Amino acid sequence: MSIEDKIAAGEVQLVQLNDNLIEDIPDSCKAFIALTNDGTLLVSDQKTRDIEFLSLRTRWISNGVIKKSITIEDSTLNKILSDTTTVLSSNRTKDNQPANDMQKQALAIIDEAIAVNASDIHIEKKNEQTRIYFRVNGDLDPESKPRYRNSAEFGIELMRCIYQAMTDISNEQFSLETPQDASFRRDILPDSLFGARIAHAPIFGGHYMVLRMLYRGNSTATFEELGFDKSQIKALDYMMRNPYGIILFGGITGSGKTTSIACALAEVIEINDGAINVLTTEDPVEFIIQGARQMAVTGEGHEERDKAYKSYLKAMMRMDPDVAMISELRDSASVMQAIQLALTGHQVWTTVHAIDTTIILPRLTMMGVSTDILADNHLITGLISQSLVKKLCPHCKQPIEEAAREGKVDRDYLYELNHAGIETDKVFIRGNGCHECGNLGHYGRTVLAEVVIPDATYMNHFRNGDRVGMRHHAFDTQRWMSRHQHARAKIGRGEVDPRDVEKTIGPITRDMIEADNVISIDELRNAGHGGAR
Repeated sequence: MSIEDKIAAGEVQLVQLNDNLIEDIPDSCKAFIALTNDGTLLVSDQKTRDIEFLSLRTRWISNGVIKKSITIEDSTLNKILSDTTTVLSSNRTKDNQPANDMQKQALAIIDEAIAVNASDIHIEKKNEQTRIYFRVNGDLDPESKPRYRNSAEFGIELMRCIYQAMTDISNEQFSLETPQDASFRRDILPDSLFGARIAHAPIFGGHYMVLRMLYRGNSTATFEELGFDKSQIKALDYMMRNPYGIILFGGITGSGKTTSIACALAEVIEINDGAINVLTTEDPVEFIIQGARQMAVTGEGHEERDKAYKSYLKAMMRMDPDVAMISELRDSASVMQAIQLALTGHQVWTTVHAIDTTIILPRLTMMGVSTDILADNHLITGLISQSLVKKLCPHCKQPIEEAAREGKVDRDYLYELNHAGIETDKVFIRGNGCHECGNLGHYGRTVLAEVVIPDATYMNHFRNGDRVGMRHHAFDTQRWMSRHQHARAKIGRGEVDPRDVEKTIGPITRDMIEADNVISIDELRNAGHGGAR
């Protein structure tokens, strides 16, 4: 009987490799060997010419650490590790708790991330160490201050366990050599999470895995609670009451686009007393929207998911929607599907990666869609661009004038704020932290947005490739609120730290400096040089 048959039959079992069992295991070898409880070392055929490893193996045998060594194909070793992990993962207790120590450690890390409302968990195995970082309120833990440190072996075992025993992947092994992604099995996640996405890739000197946490968010939050200005909410209300047209949200990854769309769809459903078919295609589903029919794209690997995504988009037309939501416009095919839905009388909500409202439509032309098709204000009925900035803790925030007296803020920065029309006696910065905010000085995030209803003149500027004209028409003629104006209003109300704003959208006077299409040295001199000493 072969060793894999013996393991499958339960005659022998794998034991966890660590330095207490075998000393001096090189990091380069740990992913290519396994040890059984009868003292047999299983070695991948990829290590048969590794002189360093062969020397160590000879020493382990002579010292009696292992009884014998068997070389097997690398794919067979991976299958043994995968099948063994899967058997362990299926051996669960009645209260659905994980059955092995590595799964317990993975879920303990997730629980800690949930406790601080982290959006992402980063696992980095590099050289001889594993470090784990959280992203909280948009900030990733500094490299010098990870949440966890452990051995390189731990990192590989953790990534392998997460990918092979805790995800919906059924026919793919964890690979150290190629990028992979997957979704967590929902039955193993804490109740506060709706799901979690996993992405892994090799990096120079090691491996990297990121877990994107999908919380059971509050899709009934209002636009006001998200931080939109009253004038912007009026514009959004106008868009929601149009029976057809495409409303596009732009922003970088993690800017809150999906949260805002979930809020919009909840309000659309309420406006229509629920007597409406709101249909979504999402990859992945991030919020449960009461009253909507949400189609979650499934598939293993990028190619299969992309194929499934296109298939779901085509199916939307045949499912009698009144309102459609497409989670992301990725290519010309998805853009044209959105256009077809809008031209046949449907309201369409969707997102695109774009840094401001004047970039959204040009981004679609970069995907191969004709400007003449897009330059129709009855087709494109709304453009929204947004970023997120941390909100100050109301219990410990510090007046900026007090901070300037203490030397924490350069006094020239107060001049810059005054130059921007902001009364500094109403401005606050992040304090030292307190019990209420977990000693962070901030709590949660708020939106900085631009909301534009394009008209025929705006579209003419777009048709002519005149982004400057688009911007001047939107914010000077139509008088929509720019993102920088929105930011200055929040700074003036003491809601956000101006320094955090500048990290998010740049100098708070940037739109004022660029208003005449000229950036002069005098304007930059007046703009100052930031607030922190």
